[in-house]
Amino acid sequence: MGRPALRRAGAALAALLVLAALAAVPLHATPFALRVVLNIFFGAALATAWSLLGGLAGYWSFGTSAFLGLGAFTAALMQEHGDFGGPVARFVVSVVAGGAAAGALAAVIGYPILRLRGAYFAIAMLGVSLVLGELSNSVDLFEGALGITLDPGTSIAPEVFFYYLFLALAALAFGVAVWVRYSRLGYGLIAIREDEDTARMLGVPTERYKLTGFVLSAVLIGLTGAVYAYSLGYITTSSVFRSDLSFNVVVYSLLGGMGTLIGPALGAAVMTFLTEVVLGGMLQAHMMLTGLVIIALVFLLPNGIVGLFRRRRAPPALAGAPAQRSEQAFAPAATAGDMGEPILKFVGLTRTFRGLRAIDDVDLAIAPGSITTIIGPNGAGKSTLFNMATGYLAPTEGEVWYEGRRIDGTPTHRLNRAGMARVFQIAKPFHGLSVYENVLVGALFGRDGARNPRKVAEEALAFAHLSPLAGEVASSLPVGHLRRLEFARALATRPRLILADEPCAGLNPVETAEMMAMLQAARRRGATVVLVEHDMETVMKISDKVFVIAAGKLIAEGPPADVVHRPEVIEAYLGKPLERLP
Repeated sequence: MGRPALRRAGAALAALLVLAALAAVPLHATPFALRVVLNIFFGAALATAWSLLGGLAGYWSFGTSAFLGLGAFTAALMQEHGDFGGPVARFVVSVVAGGAAAGALAAVIGYPILRLRGAYFAIAMLGVSLVLGELSNSVDLFEGALGITLDPGTSIAPEVFFYYLFLALAALAFGVAVWVRYSRLGYGLIAIREDEDTARMLGVPTERYKLTGFVLSAVLIGLTGAVYAYSLGYITTSSVFRSDLSFNVVVYSLLGGMGTLIGPALGAAVMTFLTEVVLGGMLQAHMMLTGLVIIALVFLLPNGIVGLFRRRRAPPALAGAPAQRSEQAFAPAATAGDMGEPILKFVGLTRTFRGLRAIDDVDLAIAPGSITTIIGPNGAGKSTLFNMATGYLAPTEGEVWYEGRRIDGTPTHRLNRAGMARVFQIAKPFHGLSVYENVLVGALFGRDGARNPRKVAEEALAFAHLSPLAGEVASSLPVGHLRRLEFARALATRPRLILADEPCAGLNPVETAEMMAMLQAARRRGATVVLVEHDMETVMKISDKVFVIAAGKLIAEGPPADVVHRPEVIEAYLGKPLERLP
């Protein structure tokens, strides 16, 4: 059994021991202690479910009470009006219906509301919660103003019965969170959190993944809301559509460690203990003291409690790995271009911004297996061409063709999976992930889906001479290493076409030579490379063909030694003839 398998077995055993210990608490705890622990489980279940989208994907929501309240009222109405046999069956069906109703709401509102980001998404979800609360209070069907009585129909003592139910819900939420975190879905959500545009270019289906995380989170919160309604025994609109619950889950996650697995539960435990045990007897100053404690903890622990113990380590498979290139790794497959057709072609391409023609009727064809460079003055439209080729912008007029297929209008993530990769002008790593995890995202979502993404990531790191830095956090790397990381991550997607926007910008001569060598090595493996570059020495050394763009128009094309001597190129871009050629 290898070390990873031993670690997984050890973690599973530890989890079982913890569950067994928690299951024994009702045998020895006082009623007050039992109630405190029950509330911890309730908060942990909500915060962990919230973290599936808020922590992993970075989509903070202040609308937790929307799904909790909907789950609660669905369960109450199902119990009051449904006929499912005995009380146990009615209880189970009601709770499941509460989770299903919350999930259905998330599926319905998910697509439009997840198009919002940051504070706009958070406030929109708060609005959803307020709207549902008002509906439950005003529409007779929901009986929110009068209230509904609930009875689980069990002979077990209520405090013990709901203790085990909330323990089960917290365990369920944590289990789902662990499964999501170490799946493709989890890596995709984290990539969205770090940089959503870059995630799309690496092949992450961002809209589908956000919606999946949103629905999973809502179902778990709805289940918890249904059980919460039964634990109260009697609910009204004000008892379940509570804004304080929505804010509490954010506090729990921040305190424990945003985006971590155990952080939300740990934050719920600390805050519940402080508010109910330490400060519970100080009724006159309870809210003020609680606020002061939260402020102090946020200042003292900016990365949460878990942040005190987290430490990046290189993956065992990469520790001490030799920094050597693998010319056979992730080799591109044969393409339509190998039969003579351009791998990338722009036909009459035009893009206007409020009447300004950034790109004006450009025809351009890239030969397969070549290194082609696009040059021109700043603002000429070079990056706009790349944005249209990769689906970030739609052409105003004209067509984009890739491997014999028209692709304008194709979503960015599908272009990546078809074999197109991009290296951005400004390095855009996933700052919160390690070097290895950055490259692993590319391997997980790249062309055709890697059978062994970890091996692909290792080979890409070795190719870029980054294996010794695999466990380092990407945000700690200098510019030169960040450029290599960008290239390694793109290479891990197994591209047939690499669009590199000024890959040598900010590099010293030695680093520039290394980047050129990597681009040439990628071409030797069969990839086609298209550059935007300003360093004419690099352009002359590496390019098979050069296209010159000025004021949005294509003014010249051909071999670099020919193009740089043309009067229109000298006038528009170079300023004076190049004195010497390589």
